[in-house]
Amino acid sequence: MLAILATATGCERMYFREAAVPPAPPSYSLDAWPYREYWTGVVFNGEKIGLTHLALLPVAGRPGEYELRSEALLAFHFLGLNKQVTLKAQDWVADDLRLERFAYDYDLDGNKLKLTGIVQQGQLVVERETAGKLTRDAIPLPGVLYPTSAIALFPSLHGLGVGRQHRYLVYDGQLQELATVSQTIETYQESDLYDGRAYRIETELGGQHSTLWINDRAEPVLERAWRGLLFSTLETERQAKGYLAQASVNKRDLLVEFSRVRANISLPDPRAATTMQVVLQELPDSFAVPSDPVVAARIRMINEDGGNAFTEYQTPEAVIALKQGFGRLIRSEDDRGVLVILDHRMVRKPYGRVFFESLPHYRKTDKLEEVRAFMREC
Repeated sequence: MLAILATATGCERMYFREAAVPPAPPSYSLDAWPYREYWTGVVFNGEKIGLTHLALLPVAGRPGEYELRSEALLAFHFLGLNKQVTLKAQDWVADDLRLERFAYDYDLDGNKLKLTGIVQQGQLVVERETAGKLTRDAIPLPGVLYPTSAIALFPSLHGLGVGRQHRYLVYDGQLQELATVSQTIETYQESDLYDGRAYRIETELGGQHSTLWINDRAEPVLERAWRGLLFSTLETERQAKGYLAQASVNKRDLLVEFSRVRANISLPDPRAATTMQVVLQELPDSFAVPSDPVVAARIRMINEDGGNAFTEYQTPEAVIALKQGFGRLIRSEDDRGVLVILDHRMVRKPYGRVFFESLPHYRKTDKLEEVRAFMREC
């Protein structure tokens, strides 16, 4: 399965086929939901790194109220170190999935954050606890609010017909802000990647796009995000938890590989090349973009602890990506080449010195004629 997932984006027609749309799409209510829990395995760049779990539970003594209990556990190898991320959430919702209150507990490799919230009088009141500090915010609500844990359930509750569109407001605990979800049920497909047939749903959340496949039993059988680098697939509990053993022996630096500068073409015989020139149009985007939920949470935690996320986290991440780009050029003592960086921030911004000092101490120049002379010597 992992080998297929790693290539599914580039060869999509090979793995997904159109199927006849059912005359009447399935419709469920929370009290008669086809299942009470599901598990998924998380695959990043072809390697299994974690699991997710969601349970739908009626609240005892409170008819029409339900608890969505969800968790995500990730483990991976990064810069020679083992990293772990644990995200646990409890959302209490009405029978239409409207959010009533929540309690979130996040652990981002030792950086802990607790959030609790309640919807009352047209506001979402959120209490945040991190590093022993407690803060409280009241966020005005422009409309009905839902939890992000309900995204995979929403279409099956509110309408799965092909062509249907859903747009609703959620509270994103990882970003700690309101966000709009847009979902479009595009087609009905069968695939080698899941059993049976499923509705294909394109989802937008806070600028992030993903594709979700939901079968006739309202199960999220497959999800694809980050342009095919991230997949989650429906699994049994035993299969999902099997990632723990895999992660303990997996020594690949998954996230480093993801941020690595990739060549546009592959050289058939790289050792036969006598000279190579690598051009970086700008500093790497690894100035860890806050649109990534995990990155945003880590930035917020560092800043709230009195640190400077830009210098302590974002800049070092970008430096690593730049050094890896340089590694595309020089791989042995006999290699010669020119690294061209077309980004004025290297010389105009104070942090540019950090990037220069991270590179090997080869000759540097800003004169084109010196570059030409070097290339003639090669």
